[in-house]
Amino acid sequence: MLAGLNQNDTAAAVKFAKQIEAVGPSHVMVVGPPYNRPPQRGFVAHYEKIADALQVPVVIYNVPGRTGSNILAKTTLQLAEHENIVGVKEASGNIDQILHVILHRPEGFSVLSGDDPLTVPIMALGGDGIVSVVSNAVPGPMSRLTEAMDKGDLGCARTLMKSLQPIMITGFSESNPMPMKAAMSMLGRMEDVLRLPLVPLADEHRGPLRDALRAAGAL
Repeated sequence: MLAGLNQNDTAAAVKFAKQIEAVGPSHVMVVGPPYNRPPQRGFVAHYEKIADALQVPVVIYNVPGRTGSNILAKTTLQLAEHENIVGVKEASGNIDQILHVILHRPEGFSVLSGDDPLTVPIMALGGDGIVSVVSNAVPGPMSRLTEAMDKGDLGCARTLMKSLQPIMITGFSESNPMPMKAAMSMLGRMEDVLRLPLVPLADEHRGPLRDALRAAGAL
């Protein structure tokens, strides 16, 4: 189980990380501190403090579109030298940055895509997989996609991407997780209920989302 932690106060992050660790996850995935926009040396200090406090391995989550600041490749590589920091979920969308990490990472450090549409290019460059949003609704096809890329079967991967592209688009028609909550409700797996300020998906997006689920073979 990969447990998530999102906190911009390092002391509080350590406290919450220890509480998470007690539950028994396999890893703790730590979002880059949101809002306060630390310098790169602040990212290093933040992650090292958390990693030093835990026995469970730490995964970096770089998602500048949500946090407001980017963890640069050189910073990720510096953190990758820490014995308890074992990977990064990269959602910067910057292929050059991600490739730099892939090419220069230490052995055993995993690079995972944080954007579903970039799964194929990141794995083609040597990345290790995806922490996926749309796999909540279509776990089978997304699993087969990563397996195909792991085997170097680009033909199979292209075919799967063609069927999955509609849900990768409609799955982000409004802020995540609103579309996926709607999709899971359409599949009968949960109620379409969110905590404010998130609200149910707008009606105009529901038809295309349902069509995308059909295209992916989920409905």
